[in-house]
Order: sequence, then C-alpha cells, then structure tokens
Amino acid sequence: MADLSVELAGLRFKNPVVAASGPIAHSSTTLEKAIKSGLGGVVTKTCTATPYFRTYPRMEEYLLDFELDPHRIFAHPKGWALYHRDHLQHQDPEVWVKIIKEKMPLAKEYDCRIIGSIEGGLDANEWKKLAKMHAEAGVEALELNCCCPHPGVVSTQYQAGSSGAVGASVGKNAEAVAKAVKAVKEVTGLPVFVKLTPEAEDPAYIAKVAQEAGADGATIISRNLSLRIDIETGKAIGYTYCSTSGPGTKEFSMRWVAATAQLCNIPILASNGPVEPEDFIEFMMAGATVVETCTALMVYGYRYVKEILKGMEEFLDRKGYNARDIIGMALPLGPSSDIPVKFKAKYGVVDRDKCNGCKRCEEACFYDALRIENRKSIIDPDRCVGCGFCQYLCPQKAISYLERASEEEYIAALHKSL
Repeated sequence: MADLSVELAGLRFKNPVVAASGPIAHSSTTLEKAIKSGLGGVVTKTCTATPYFRTYPRMEEYLLDFELDPHRIFAHPKGWALYHRDHLQHQDPEVWVKIIKEKMPLAKEYDCRIIGSIEGGLDANEWKKLAKMHAEAGVEALELNCCCPHPGVVSTQYQAGSSGAVGASVGKNAEAVAKAVKAVKEVTGLPVFVKLTPEAEDPAYIAKVAQEAGADGATIISRNLSLRIDIETGKAIGYTYCSTSGPGTKEFSMRWVAATAQLCNIPILASNGPVEPEDFIEFMMAGATVVETCTALMVYGYRYVKEILKGMEEFLDRKGYNARDIIGMALPLGPSSDIPVKFKAKYGVVDRDKCNGCKRCEEACFYDALRIENRKSIIDPDRCVGCGFCQYLCPQKAISYLERASEEEYIAALHKSL
C-alpha cells in the first residue's frame, strides 16, 4: 500500500489532501467534521481584524452548469463551477481562536494538521496580533490571506492604494506581502505560508518576494474575479462580480503552481481546481507538496475525502509510487521553443476499418488535410500539421499519429509553397 504521507516545512502530513480556508472549517461543528473526515490538514476560515469583513461581502453561492445524478453521489459532470462570494470569519478573533484551541486535542487524535488563516491588510500590528493569538491557540502553521476579498466586490476604502487595502489588493503588491510576512515572522516561529491571488501580474514573482521575506511556503492560488449574466433577466448572477472555483479552473491554477515551484525554493500548497483524485495527483506532479480543496467538499460533503484518498492510493499503488515520489514529477517545464529540438513532428493516419465516414474530422480540419472518399476519411500527410485536434472529435477513435522523419516535412506541410 502506498505511503500517502508528505512533509511540508518540517510538518508531517498523513496525506496531502488539506481543507482550504472556507465554509468547510468556519465554526466549531464544521471544524470538527473536517478534522474527523480523514484530511491530512485543515486551514481554518480566515480570521480578520476588520469588522466589516466578518459580515460582508454578503455570502452568495451558485452551483452553475451542474447536473445531479441521483444514482451516483460522487458523479462528476464536466464544466460545472461554484460561482460565489463570501465574507471572512464572522466571529471575533477572540472567540474564534478559543474554538480552535478547543479542537486542537481532537486534531492531535486524528493526526490532522491545523493551519490558522489570518488577514491583517496593510497593518503590521494586526498581522502580529492575529498571528500570536493563533499561535497561542495551538495551530501548527499560519496561512496569510493575501487573496480575499477581491477589490471588485468591496468599496474603494478597502481597495489597492487605500490605507485600508485588504485581501487581493495586498496580494498584488509585493512590498505589502513582504511586510506582512516579516511582521508575522517577528512574533512566531511557526511555519508561515502566504496565499496569493491570481489577480497579481505575476504571482510566482510575488511568491519569490515572500520567500525572501521569510515565508516557509506559498499557497497557489486563490480564485479569479469573474462574471456570469442571467440572459433571461439581463442581470448579473449574484448582483455583481463573484469568483469562480471548480474543475474549470484547474489548468489555470496548475500553471502558477508549476511556475512558482520552478522559481522558488519553498514548498507549494496548491489550491483552486482539484475535484477528482486525478486532479490532486496532477497538482502534485506540477510541484505541490499538499493540495487544498474547499469546493469539492462543499459539493460532495466531508465523506468525499475518503473517495479522494482511495483514488489517489489506487493510482500510486498501480504505478508503484509513494506520495512524495510524484511531487514535481512533471518539472522542469521548458519553453515551447524547445519542442522542435526534443520532440519529432507528427502527422495523422486513419484506421479505415474503424472509420464510418461521419465527416466530423473533415469539418474540424482547418488545414485542408482531410477529405472523405468512398465514405472513408483520408489524411494527406503533405498537408497535415499534426495538431492532434481531429483525433479528439472522432467518435470511432479511428485517428492516430505517427512521427515524421524530419522537421522539414512539418515545415513543408505548414508552408505548402516551399
């Protein structure tokens, strides 16, 4: 049986699946459920010193493009999204840390690491105060929220450039992130992770700055500000901007996980996009040591943790890996300019026994390489650029690809006048 344990900033996690900060760990009851679910760790709901953000933005949750399957509890329809907006921890810091402290013995019993999430805006003293309060409550690490709320959903007094800037407005400013990290490191010896926003021009660079300021890890990445319109009413769903999470955000998030892992020398906590067990494996191969999830547990419940772990364990056993073996397996990633040097160009071929002449591939070829003759598809190798698109649209799975003898053949197919 595969060993699922990993080590992050000196902390051993029994498995790499961690609850991201959110509704799934915002109260005494939800924190207890998360701890008992089998998670390797739990990031608590972000505690803030700003009273406004304990109530606002008003919470809105919309599960878009999701079709329930009454016969399969853990069915995964493709393309769905959780479109939402949320406030931070609604309880006063003094009340919340008391709850955390009460749950620490339970966390020890279940071997579940508790990471305290805090938000102090541009005020170093607030960061210090919240860090000390959480450390005294017994958390084993801290995650600095430099990602929520988004400036697009709050008034100008809390946006970038204002003295009260919070969340994503802080996360877009490398200097502000470094200031927060340094402030927290001054008052605690706990590992400090900084959770960053995709709203920054280059989150990997922000993570590098955080590392230089003393951060022990980076959580990559939070949610994008987004917009959906109800075309029947002509109004925005949720009244204004929200943010999106779910399977459709995975590839975007993984891009920044890989970029950060290659730029920095601190461990990565991945976030935003993992739902199925394979997603967690992908994030780890892209460079993450642990993978945080909130949306998947909101949709499928705490019992889904066992399904994630089961799927991961089955994959690792099949491949003969332990969890630690796959961290960063897909790295390094080179520039696309390396492709002609490392990989041969290809061209498509059709299995005529499988082809039924449906013309789907012909309609999808934009290089005039496909034609139908006698109700069978034919690919002209002198015109095929080897993009691979047609094979995904073939319902008969009749198309495959062969390597070209030379790069010159590919160039000739693309530039037919040569």
